[in-house]
This record gives sequence, structure tokens and C-alpha cells, in this order.
Amino acid sequence: MDSKRALTYKSLGKATQAKKDLEKIIATDSDFPGVTELLKRL
Repeated sequence: MDSKRALTYKSLGKATQAKKDLEKIIATDSDFPGVTELLKRL
């Protein structure tokens, strides 16, 4: 899993779904590059 799908959701105006995807990534790998920053921008 990577953050590309979350970025796609965000660009489609689906911030809630983007947030859920990013939270799943963090739950699996809290050190995944850039995810925390993306989550803060939602």
C-alpha cells in the first residue's frame, strides 16, 4: 500500500476516504515516508 490512492481520493474531493487510507498506512508502518505530513494537510 502506498499514498498514491489517498492522493487520488483527495484530488477527487474525497478527503474522508483519503484520511482512512493514510491511517491504514500509518497503522501498518508508522515510518512510511510522507504519510504523516499528508494526513496533517487533510
